[in-house]
Amino acid sequence: MSSFSFGRAIAEARAFGAKHQFSIKVSHAQEVLASMFGYKTYSAMLIEQSLVSEGHGLDAAEHFIVNVEWGTQRCRDKGWSEDLAACCLAGVRAAIPHAYETVDDFWHKAARGTVIAQVYEDSHFAGRMGEMAHIEYDPNPDGFEVESLSGNFWQAREEWSLTTSGEMQGEWDDGDGQPLVLEDTIDVWARAIFRKSGRAGLILDRVEFRPQLW
Repeated sequence: MSSFSFGRAIAEARAFGAKHQFSIKVSHAQEVLASMFGYKTYSAMLIEQSLVSEGHGLDAAEHFIVNVEWGTQRCRDKGWSEDLAACCLAGVRAAIPHAYETVDDFWHKAARGTVIAQVYEDSHFAGRMGEMAHIEYDPNPDGFEVESLSGNFWQAREEWSLTTSGEMQGEWDDGDGQPLVLEDTIDVWARAIFRKSGRAGLILDRVEFRPQLW
């Protein structure tokens, strides 16, 4: 379920500004937030959202990556205080829990754990591990950092992906109840493929992976 709530982000931005004696016009917040979500203007965002098919708009996204610099630049272009961008970012943080400020932030707080979990839970992998008795895995394995992207996030329209690799580490016993003593390590390559949902939104489509056996 999407956590997108543009109206609440505006309300939270205005509330944050009020706490710091900074008054925010709704129309100004709309423009800056639209920029942070990848649109040149608020009107452009509304037009695109009215034209996209169901399930492809911002309101369908599972995660968001916001462009803080674009919001700040919008303030500069309009001659508004850059404090407005800071308030809008605070509004996003308060109103949209699955919004991230960089690709790296998104990877470490959301996508990395999803990729690792899907690799561990895959039936083919489970079958291979089952041949070696009871495997227990390190829940936070080494590696699995972003190695490459399919392209610029903001230029992608339909699909976008991240590639990673790392070591899956497990231990197993000999079936007689003895303590786990033998370690099994497999190098894994993986790609997380997302569908774009609006300019800033993402929906996980699938995770592809393979063991690197040589």
